[in-house]
Amino acid sequence: MMSIDQYRALVEAYFEASTTEEEEEKLKLFLCSSEAQDPSFDQIKAVMGLTTMLQRRIRINQHKSDKSQSKLTTCKQEVSLLSESRRQLMRWAAIIILSLSVLTPAVVMWGLSDNDECVAYIDGRKITDEQIVIEEMHHTMEETLQDTPENQPALLLRDLFSTPQQ
Repeated sequence: MMSIDQYRALVEAYFEASTTEEEEEKLKLFLCSSEAQDPSFDQIKAVMGLTTMLQRRIRINQHKSDKSQSKLTTCKQEVSLLSESRRQLMRWAAIIILSLSVLTPAVVMWGLSDNDECVAYIDGRKITDEQIVIEEMHHTMEETLQDTPENQPALLLRDLFSTPQQ
């Protein structure tokens, strides 16, 4: 059995992240015992999430006046329940993160997919037939580039912005 000073040193090692799993388990079991009622251990209890568990243990132990062995067994069970609930939480968190990492790119790619529509408004009518729209575009381009007197403004603009030929 370790002394109180050795447990304090173990707490310091825990905060420095230099404890082994066995040492952490010993520390948890010690913090569940009646020897760890000193206020100097409150911080480590809070960090390890044992405050709530200790309150439950105290309520359970008020009804049971078994020897120290039953207290140790109860504390071990509560530590294992805490570990199991943490594992369960981690599983759900991993499932959610994995789902989001798969669904987010899928939704983004779906939103960015080619949903191009070929649409033209001719004489106030909406035309969505791609072939008709392209034909009308070519027809309009030919009309614009023809040398007819009615297209004189277009010709003047073309001449104005064209580069001189050599």
